[in-house]
Amino acid sequence: MDSFKAWTVAFSLVFIAIAALVRLFSPKFPKRFRARVVYVYDGDTICVRHRFRKLRIRLLGIDAPESEQEYGHESQQYLQSLVLHKKVEIRAIGVDIYGRYLGNVLYGDRDAGCDLLEAGLAWPYFRFFGNLSTEDRKRYRGVSRQAYRCRRGLWHQKQPVAPWVWRRNHRSLWSRFLIWIRRFLHWLAGY
Repeated sequence: MDSFKAWTVAFSLVFIAIAALVRLFSPKFPKRFRARVVYVYDGDTICVRHRFRKLRIRLLGIDAPESEQEYGHESQQYLQSLVLHKKVEIRAIGVDIYGRYLGNVLYGDRDAGCDLLEAGLAWPYFRFFGNLSTEDRKRYRGVSRQAYRCRRGLWHQKQPVAPWVWRRNHRSLWSRFLIWIRRFLHWLAGY
């Protein structure tokens, strides 16, 4: 029984030390920087090159259709036409459970997330609207309502399926478990 206690204490100390190191070396936010877009993964995630590093950026406040969903490919192509191979400004506010920076992507004086909403190629992600500034929230709501009223993009469908609903219906139990583990580790690291 004493060896079990020793192993438990040792494991706990190692776990705490790792969590402390992760917390110590995690990036500080909010963070603003300029970078060049080198790849567009889908309608709401891009890859940028910043100081010889590649960073994945998740556009804040929107959720684009998944690649397998209707309008998923159109959303990706539209985002490519807006930012691919261009210098953009990133206003990052944190990191998500997948290690992507969360932030607004600005090109020129335009906001890529707002433009996707305006074109009807993304959903406003109200679940994470609290991370947006008050001005951005108001603007995002306004352009998404206008796209809905004008039946632009995905709003042209009779019953469009939100990406978060689509993901919930198409993910296996194992992948849901892994996401739960990532969220727990993300919480533990203090992001």
